[in-house]
Order: sequence, then structure tokens, then C-alpha cells
Amino acid sequence: MKATSWGPVVISGLCIFGPSCGSDEAPTEAMTGELRPGIFRLEGISPGLSGDDLEPLGALVGDASVVALGESVHTTRGYSEAKDRLFRYLVTELGFRVMAFESPRTAARRVGRYVDTCVGEASAEVTRGLFGVWANQSVLELVEWMCAWNRAQPDDPVRFVGFDIQQPWADFGALRSVLQPMGAEATPLIDALDGCEGAGASSAANYYRGEVGQIRLADHRSCLGGLDALDAYVAAERDRIVASTDASDVEELERALIGIRAFHLQSFYSERNALNPTPSRKLSYVSRDRGMARIALRQRDVDFPGQKIAIWAHNSHISRAHHQVEGYWGGARSMGTFMAEALADDYFALMVTGHDVSINWPGIGVGPAAPVSDRQSLEAKLHRLDSPFLLVDLVDPGAELPFVASDPLAFAHGLGSGVPRDQFQAVLFIEVVEMMRRL
Repeated sequence: MKATSWGPVVISGLCIFGPSCGSDEAPTEAMTGELRPGIFRLEGISPGLSGDDLEPLGALVGDASVVALGESVHTTRGYSEAKDRLFRYLVTELGFRVMAFESPRTAARRVGRYVDTCVGEASAEVTRGLFGVWANQSVLELVEWMCAWNRAQPDDPVRFVGFDIQQPWADFGALRSVLQPMGAEATPLIDALDGCEGAGASSAANYYRGEVGQIRLADHRSCLGGLDALDAYVAAERDRIVASTDASDVEELERALIGIRAFHLQSFYSERNALNPTPSRKLSYVSRDRGMARIALRQRDVDFPGQKIAIWAHNSHISRAHHQVEGYWGGARSMGTFMAEALADDYFALMVTGHDVSINWPGIGVGPAAPVSDRQSLEAKLHRLDSPFLLVDLVDPGAELPFVASDPLAFAHGLGSGVPRDQFQAVLFIEVVEMMRRL
């Protein structure tokens, strides 16, 4: 990454950091006893803390009705615990009532039903209803808190949903259940989707036991043509389909079509698809994120009109202008990019990141993640402020260099490099991020 070109930062006569500060162990801003405007110390990340120190977050969120809570990597306890605390604050102080998770939406209904009814075993619903990267003690505690809220305030409930599109087995099941009653006219339309990825899968286990990601070009073209024809049919015959089922089933059908298209394109362009002569990480990534954004926006507008919604996802997915980021998924447009285009300032993206981060992700890594090595990265600069927990306003003009520089910074964990304030309105920084405790 190209180094930035800032001069030294001097506060109260101390050279804090910069090319002419000399030693790598330059005095930190914390030594002055003050932080510059727009940077706030937090008491911690435990959900049991009072919300007094989070008042600056309330001021930053303002009237935004969609707040996205990111994380630099999955399978940490620290990020999950912190986002549990943030969501409770959003609910109790700012009137948020929906938590939307980066996890397949049909399976996530297990968690949603538990939150609604408190019936069942929360740990089983979290384990079976969410991606394994979320099956941890902190998410369990969040779900149990949501259940307790609903017991105490049944007339003012909180809700839980998933929005990920990686569920072709469920989407094809929904499609067939709605269209088959339409009779012979629907059969060729359904059959035309046989070339789509996951068309023959009956479950997640069934799909992943098969040959994943091997899509022939002819099947790809057939799938897209079939989806276009089915989209046109549903638009033209919507009233008649509603009459044979109901409006909610047709809404589910339309979401299934969004999901099938997004998942197929993600799989077709994936580098795992050896039959595609021109795989593209960028096109694979943007296909999934466009689909997730479309689902999340429909949930907002159809399922929860007028409600305030929190989104739980990776920093890359929630970033507001991901196509401007260099070095990560080829500058693809993210879910957050689409959300920001649709909602403007009604969408608020909070980056959650850390310095010493540990993960518990079998097959990826267990223990410390890659250390922060770039001293010009955002995380390294926040680390040198010598505070364990920080909230950083990236938009306030008073939040001076280095956090709102026009020059790009590296993001140390899984985002590439870019101008922080272009991607997020705020950052929650945790110095030491522990790995998650798996359920």
C-alpha cells in the first residue's frame, strides 16, 4: 500500500506520530490526558454497563433508521459482545426494534421465533439457525435479552431476522410451493431454472455434499434466461398468483427469485468454479451483496415499515462506498454501498475493529489473527492513543487528522485501504479482541 504523506501530529508540544517523530515508540495522545474532538473513551464492551458513555453514539446516529454494526473478522467474542451492548443501547435509548443478521434468512427464522415466543432452547436455535461464525456465547446472550425484552414488553416487541441469500435449497422450495398450484403453465418456468446453482438441493447438508461451484456456461445462460422469464411471469400474473395463495407467499416468491439469482451469480463467478474461464472475485462478491441489500430493503419496507433496524455484518458488507476501497475483492460494490445509495443519511455504518484480535474459526484459524503491521493503518493509529475502547466520529469536521484524512488508510483486518470517512460514519475500536466461545 502506498504510504500516506502526513506531517507530524503535535499535541501540547508532543510529537505524537508522523515521519519526523523519531522513535517508533513516540509519546501517545493519551499522555496529554485529552483526546482530540470527535474521539471518545468508552468504559468497555460488556452489555451490563450503563449507557452513559454511549451518548455520543446517540448523537452521531441522529435520525438514521438503519444502523449497521460491522466487525473486521468473524468468530470473536469481543466484537459480538460489543455489538450486543450497542444493540441494547439502540433499543433502549434510540427506539430500534429489529436486528437483521448476515445469515440465511429462512434458517434465521428459528431464532426469530424464539425471540418472539421464548419457546424452545435458545442455544439450539442460535446454533441451528445462524452461520457457525455467529454460534457463540455473546450472540446467545443477545438473543436471550431480546426474549426477555419481549416478555416484559409484549406490546413493544423487538424482532430478529436474517438477510443472507446463501440458501438456494430454501428458495427453490419456496418457489415451487407457490408456483406449482398454478398448474401446467408454471411447470416449464420452474424447469427452466434447472441450470441454476443449487436447484437440485434439498437442504444445506445436501448441497454442500455435492459438487459445489461447478457451473457450465450453458447452464449459466439457461439459468439467467429462466429467471428473466419467471420475473416477467410473476409481474404479469401477480394478482392471479395472490388469489391462489396470498400476498405474503408472493412476497416470499419474489425474495426467493432475488436469492436464487444472487446465489447463482456469486457461485458462477467464484474462483471455485473451474468451469468458468473468467472467474471474478469482484463480480462474485457484488452479486451476493446486491442480493442481500435487496432483501434487507424489502424487509425494511414490507416487514417492518417505520421501524428502526440494526444490521449485523462484516465491515466490508456494511461499508458505504466499497467500490472505492483498494485491494479487497477488487473494489466491488457492497451491500452498504447499495443501502447508502437507497437511503442516503438514513443509513449509518459503524466500523468495529481492533488491534490485537483473536479468532476461533476452524479451517481458517484459531488464536491471534494477523498482527497489525502497517503503522499507517487506522488500527495502528488508534492503538497509539493508548485507550482500550474508543468511539471515533469520522464525519465531524472537528475530528482532525489522522482519522478523517483525504489520503487513504489501510484497514488492518480484511478491508483493504480507503478513506475511512468515505466508508463509515464512526468507528468502535477495541484494543484487545478475544476469540469467541463456541456453543
